[in-house]
Amino acid sequence: MRGSERLGIISVRRDGPLRDVALALEAGAIGIALVIDARGALVATLTDGDLRRAFIAGFDLATPVTEGLAGSGGADTAPIQASDATSRRDLLAIMQRHAIRQIPLHDTSGRVTGIVTLADLTLPDSLAPRALIMAGGFGKRMGSLTATTPKPLLPVAGRPLIERLVLHLRSAGITRIHVSVHHLAERITDHLGDGTRFDVTIEYVREPEPLGTAGAIGYLPQEDLPLLVLNGDLLTNADLRGMVKFHRETSAVLTMGVRAHEQQVPFGVVNCDGHHVHSLVEKPTYRHLVNGGIYLLEPEVCARIERGAHTDMPEVIASLLAEMRRVSAFPLRDSWLDVGRPDDYERAQSQALALDAPARSMRDCVA
Repeated sequence: MRGSERLGIISVRRDGPLRDVALALEAGAIGIALVIDARGALVATLTDGDLRRAFIAGFDLATPVTEGLAGSGGADTAPIQASDATSRRDLLAIMQRHAIRQIPLHDTSGRVTGIVTLADLTLPDSLAPRALIMAGGFGKRMGSLTATTPKPLLPVAGRPLIERLVLHLRSAGITRIHVSVHHLAERITDHLGDGTRFDVTIEYVREPEPLGTAGAIGYLPQEDLPLLVLNGDLLTNADLRGMVKFHRETSAVLTMGVRAHEQQVPFGVVNCDGHHVHSLVEKPTYRHLVNGGIYLLEPEVCARIERGAHTDMPEVIASLLAEMRRVSAFPLRDSWLDVGRPDDYERAQSQALALDAPARSMRDCVA
């Protein structure tokens, strides 16, 4: 369970002394202690401020927690908590809505199972990579939809695709973003600007001509930071924070996001050895891992890409594999859709509505 490793450190019993709260706050070091009842349900959350208010009201470390709660005002409001099945995206939305940095989690019986913090869900500045959104393509497969509008600006449930990517990057703690542009470039730069209104910094790479799926990297300044590269036509809430952690743990020079794709053959597949049949498989389903259009590159890989050279990401990966360098595959288990064709665009509308569904209401989050 998420955050379960902290639970024993920061939990106190409601019939214990305030001294236990002080010790839990110090040992947990996340700014919160949980008051738990005999059945394991959350009674209240207490912070340093609550403890100080209890002392100001005349209580001391030997005072029972229940009395201290009343003295601090902590018993007046129901604690904010969420189901342990709540998605990362919804947890972030709850934190933002209530201006909090921690959320206790509970199971279906109401028993506390863990706690997550804002730091658990986002990347600190020291670990956050730069990002590059590839948005320079012509989007020819979209037909008339992209005649006057670049594909990354196509609205999906009222919000352009590229804007959704920018906001998703920000939610993962990635705030330094480059955007490569070519086709109808001014439309994209006018819409996103310098990123201020999205609380990020955006700089542009203007490709003089289409340079492939990796060519724009050659125009970026060299820095001692990994680079996260995303195709600009993705609708996704992929776990970018998890991908960065996975990349570091596997010591890869390049990590690519991959999706499971199943393909059913509508006929019986005949397997032969020459002209001798040795098996017949009726309408089999084959499962493959396919490229998800999200990559994490170490600086040394970025340095390989020459400025102005047409380069595709498969070329980069092939050269690394030929040199026996470590390339990792990170499974993209969250929502993901490559909006490449008009029928994909239609599917994106309904998928986006599901992504945009409001985070659980206060009634759902509060015990």
